[in-house]
Amino acid sequence: MSPIYYSSGLVTNRLHIAALIEKKINEANALTSLYNEGGFAFNLNTFATPVEGVRLLPVSHDVVVSPGSIAIQQVLDLGGSERLSPDEYWDLIDRGAREIIENVTAIVDHGLPVFSDITGGRDSRLVFGALVAAGRQRDVIFNTIANPTTPGLEADLEIGTGLVKRYGGSYARPSEVVGYSNFSVEQHLARRRSQVFGTYHWIVPSDVRPLSVLTSNMSIRLLGGGGECYDDRFRDMVFTTVDIRDKYTQDRVRGMLDHHQGKGATRQFYDLYVDDLLETFNHLPGSTVTDRINAHYLNFRNRFHFGPKQSSPESMSGINPAMSINLIRAARGLPAHERSTGRVVFDTIRAMDEELAFLPFDSPSDARIIESPYFRPSRFRFGDLDLEPARDIVLGDTRPKLAQQAIKPIVEVPDFTSVLDNEISQSIDTIRSGNSPFKALMNEGMDDHIVWAKTFSPVQRAALASKVRSFADFSQTIE
Repeated sequence: MSPIYYSSGLVTNRLHIAALIEKKINEANALTSLYNEGGFAFNLNTFATPVEGVRLLPVSHDVVVSPGSIAIQQVLDLGGSERLSPDEYWDLIDRGAREIIENVTAIVDHGLPVFSDITGGRDSRLVFGALVAAGRQRDVIFNTIANPTTPGLEADLEIGTGLVKRYGGSYARPSEVVGYSNFSVEQHLARRRSQVFGTYHWIVPSDVRPLSVLTSNMSIRLLGGGGECYDDRFRDMVFTTVDIRDKYTQDRVRGMLDHHQGKGATRQFYDLYVDDLLETFNHLPGSTVTDRINAHYLNFRNRFHFGPKQSSPESMSGINPAMSINLIRAARGLPAHERSTGRVVFDTIRAMDEELAFLPFDSPSDARIIESPYFRPSRFRFGDLDLEPARDIVLGDTRPKLAQQAIKPIVEVPDFTSVLDNEISQSIDTIRSGNSPFKALMNEGMDDHIVWAKTFSPVQRAALASKVRSFADFSQTIE
């Protein structure tokens, strides 16, 4: 499901490369990042892209390259056209569980050290359940934040360590630090701007952290995530006025988009790009508005979630093994009120290990899960099982030190607020000194919004630093 971009004469996995080749910006589409201040606009949200003539490939399609032509064709049926019976649903759940188990087994068998995040949440338990079902939980190194600073992290530590103690496993670290990479703020930001060209998110402090650890071995990190593909959380977070019973029509989606657009000075540009949003929803599958919102999440937010992580160690690769076509089909074949309970993830964990699904999570499971014709009989009920925390098993690295250790360079850590403000001011100067259409964005309303963000919203301050830089990059591509 990695992003692929295509045009009549180009296929690439990096939109920046497409921009360097095409040298033409779709000015109206570039404005879609102004839709609102939420997750819907922190990444690409239309199949058309800010690069003229270049489109994002839908997750259900492949590119077919032949002499003189590039075309796309649908290769996956993601379901949703017919309601599933309980037996049909459970057949897909069992297949999806096997998919994830096979993914995890292949990663562990690859030969590199494997780290696995374990928290109190449901997504990480999907991965943990796959390890347990495969009998491979002792072949990975678990990772839970050992010094919690919030109630959520406290719950992660209690539940995560309790699961590892109950099922077996280790928190020991196998890789020695052998060196450090040192990058300047400018180098970090230049790399980030290329990696996420056209898919801008907010900047976080780790994006510009000067030092990156190098370890003695390459390693793989098993990530949770993907659970939102199997329920309706994205609708509940972004388009709160949508009723699950609303049938899809373009007029109904237009009303939804009109209602949820941002309230700031950028509303004046909405009519310039709304047709691209409508065209995207029109090409997504689903008979209801909620179906199309879920398909939008799968095609966009799910693929660009927070962008590439600058802060990941250079010697570690992150993989999310919990994505499953069969689970997407299972979710789309459920009645909306069943899907909204979160039962797909719950039932998949059950298919991997019955007890694991009934052990405590960081939030209660929806009682409607067991009050349903889709509930497969179980000897357990919610609240039947307890979990004993085991904080003592989260240990530091107690091995003897290497005779010759890597020396950590002494470097100055940049002031993050100054980095953001410099990005904003430099980008505005670039836009205002040029002749691109984006010069119209730099008006009094934008100035007021920047002042508000700097005063009241650290997240919007970081998002603006990224969004305003995107328009500076687009301006330079045009010129």
